[in-house]
Formats: sequence, C-alpha cells, structure tokens
Amino acid sequence: MGERVIAGQVRGPQPAARRRRRHRLLAGLLVLAVLGPLAVLWALRAGLDRMLFPPVELYGTVNAQETWLVPGSEGDGSALMLRRFGVPVLGCVVFFPGQKGGVADYVAALFPPLLARGAAVFAVSYPGQDGAPGQPRLREQPRMAAQAIEEVMQHCAPLPTVVLGRSLGAMPAAYGAALARPAALVLEGAPASLSDAVRTRLASRWWSAPLAGLPVSALLPEDPSLAEALSRAEELPVVIFQGSRDDVTPLESLLRAGLPQRVKVRVVEGATHSSTWQQAGDALFDAVMAPLQPIEKPAPPAREALNGARPRTRPGS
Repeated sequence: MGERVIAGQVRGPQPAARRRRRHRLLAGLLVLAVLGPLAVLWALRAGLDRMLFPPVELYGTVNAQETWLVPGSEGDGSALMLRRFGVPVLGCVVFFPGQKGGVADYVAALFPPLLARGAAVFAVSYPGQDGAPGQPRLREQPRMAAQAIEEVMQHCAPLPTVVLGRSLGAMPAAYGAALARPAALVLEGAPASLSDAVRTRLASRWWSAPLAGLPVSALLPEDPSLAEALSRAEELPVVIFQGSRDDVTPLESLLRAGLPQRVKVRVVEGATHSSTWQQAGDALFDAVMAPLQPIEKPAPPAREALNGARPRTRPGS
C-alpha cells in the first residue's frame, strides 16, 4: 500500500508522502522532548521522599541497649527509630545519618570514639531504613526530628545533649535542633539546601543528568535550607565540617548559602564527601564533646583580695 508498480519495478512513496511522514516524526519527537522531561520531573516530585531516603535493609550486628519509636502523624505506622548505645557519663549525642542510613557501619566506626569519651549515642533511623517502619516523608522530618531530640534531652537530663548530623541528615538535624534547642549542633558534609541535594542526585545518573540543569528549587513543593533552619535558633552553637574535595555537597555551595555569622565552618583539606569525618578525626569528636564537658568554677579569691584590702602586717615587722 502506498507503492506503485511500473514496468515490473516497485517504487516507494512519493516525495509528498515522505515529507508528511517526516513532519509527523519530527512532531512526535518535539512532543516527546517537551513532555518527556516534564513526565520525569513529575515522577521525581512524586517519588522525591523515596529518592532521597530510599528503603534500606538492616544488616550487620547492632546491639543497642535501648530502642524506641517516634511516630509520624499520618497514622500509617511510619516512625523514626532511636537506638541507644552506651551510658551517658558526660552527656548524650543524637546522630542523624545520611540518606542511606547504615547504622551498623556507624556503630563499628563512628560511635566508639564518642562512647570512649563519655557520651551515650542515640542513632536515628528514618522510616523504611534499618528496621524503622513505614515510608519517609520529607514534610514530617522537622517535627519528628525535633521530637526525637527532645526525648533524648529528657532521657539525658540533667546532662546536656548535642546533635550530630551527617550528609543529607544535616537537614533534619538542623531543623530539629532549631526547634528542640540542644546544647550544640555539629554537622558534617552538609548540603546547603534540599534543591542542592536533589540537583546532585540527578547529576549522578546518566538518564537524569540533563534535568540537573533545570531550576530544581522551583519544582519542589518546599526547598528547606541550612540558612533558614539555623536562622531560627539564634543562640545555638553550630560547627560544620566540610571537605575541600567534596563533590556531593560542595564547599563552595555551603559558603555561598548565607549562613548566620555565628556558624563555624571548618574545612577539612583534601577530604571527599565520604572521607571528611575520618580525616577530621579528633577535631570532629572534640567539637561534639566540648559542650558536654563540665564547667569548672574558679576557686574564690582570698578574702583580702576580695575585699580590696591589703594584707595586714604586725607592728614592727
């Protein structure tokens, strides 16, 4: 059909038919070029929670002294999980991991120096990760994070509590700390904003890399940022450790984020996103433990100095 037989030869479609087919093909490609990225962006927006905090099975050995749940408000059983490791001698640390959880890895490598220094560590697991029930919901994270911190503060009182957040976990750690007001907040490998984290995630996959150039912040329902979170707690001491070679949460993005002046950014030279806390070493652990150290009161001065009087001397001496 569409062919003509002349003198035993088969001739293809006429030029006009070929042009129509070409136009239809180009129109289809144009529609796909326009609607394709929009469809991908819609899918990403709908699945943003799971993209940023994907399901992770619990692996390895995790021997916590105590475990409890901080429920969400959706009524579907989703909850943060808190696990306690160690006994609070000087105070407590609430730890928010990155987007892929992995509490067993931190139990083996990150927690021992803190436990040895006299802190009890309360590890957070996000819904759907490391045994915590349910599904992640970004809009609920600030409230659930604040509730988790408050419960640890009550458990640890009268000893102080410090919040430690790593990578994407810096976001719930910062917003939760702004509401709960612990003794201090220490972050490591922190993204400047949620849109920065999404953009980096898109750029890491070949099929979504072209979308990283779009205005991601305009496509998100909300775009929480460290600057916004930390501006809500004016007196909260904050220290951020950031690697100079971090290409996941770049140092340059953090320095341009408009953080409050009181925030101390400590650059770990040569460190990548995965190696910052190891290369920071004692400096990171000391920053976490500093607010937990007891304050020694100075000895009262001698009475003569207190009263401003000169020491008495005996006559003739």
